[in-house]
Amino acid sequence: MQRKGSGILFRQLPDLYPYSIAVVRGYAYAEAFDQDVRLSKVGVVGFEGGARMLAARRVQLTLEDELVARYHLSRSLAGIREQLEFLPQPLSENGLHILISLRHPRHKQIAEDFNREIAAMRADGSYAQILQHHGL
Repeated sequence: MQRKGSGILFRQLPDLYPYSIAVVRGYAYAEAFDQDVRLSKVGVVGFEGGARMLAARRVQLTLEDELVARYHLSRSLAGIREQLEFLPQPLSENGLHILISLRHPRHKQIAEDFNREIAAMRADGSYAQILQHHGL
């Protein structure tokens, strides 16, 4: 995310070198991002702190999963949401995952069932309806 009107363009990591970026301490971002020492990263406890720093012009960018960011922007960060916007291109895109203990005797079946049901929900529109219902 950036402050509205900042005009930051991102296509590849070197495009981000001039900017300070609020990152959540201990969060696993894309491997290339995590390992690039030329990026100016400012550690924060959570996205809410990073978003507030962004609104206060203490950093130029902050990172968060779009759905998580939208959740916070519609609730605890509602007072600053009009000041912030997503960059057109995300840093990375990850699919929806579920963690299942390998000790569970049906872990493979649970994962297959989960993937099948998420695909069905996306196909029939119910996944989008759930997101819309929660303001995401």
